[in-house]
Amino acid sequence: MPRLPLIAAATIFSLWAPTVMAENHDEMTTLAETARDTDGYQTFHDAAERAGLIEMLTDEGPFTILAPTDAAFDNIDTDASNVLTDENTDALKALLMAHLIDGVLTKDELRAETEVTTLDGSTYTVEVDEGGEEIRIGDARVITADVAATNGTIHAIDTVLSGNGD
Repeated sequence: MPRLPLIAAATIFSLWAPTVMAENHDEMTTLAETARDTDGYQTFHDAAERAGLIEMLTDEGPFTILAPTDAAFDNIDTDASNVLTDENTDALKALLMAHLIDGVLTKDELRAETEVTTLDGSTYTVEVDEGGEEIRIGDARVITADVAATNGTIHAIDTVLSGNGD
């Protein structure tokens, strides 16, 4: 007799769980969609679109994006600013690749790293303050961490990385 309630519970769970999992999966979006739909990442998304990286950020991965905020892009120097407006999409793509890491690195995993290497080959030092809350990657401070996507994660940073490492 005790087996019947267990079988019934297992049957109900097997019917319910895929629906809940599908609903939760539908809520997550790709890195490209998350950047497009999240306030503060529009400049990064638009630049990725111009550089031809949207397909990669949609269909490939997993990646960790160190996404400069719109404010970070507003404060870049003239040379980097020219890359954003120039028709030279190769330079723009190279700049953005300096913000992509192969694989997923969460905030906790970043804290354990001493350096990270981006897809353009740049290596940046990772520094964590004594309290373990502030994380710096090169010259950039992580201001929002662990924005999850189906094919990776995004960490908002307050500076556009140079693409030369530090």
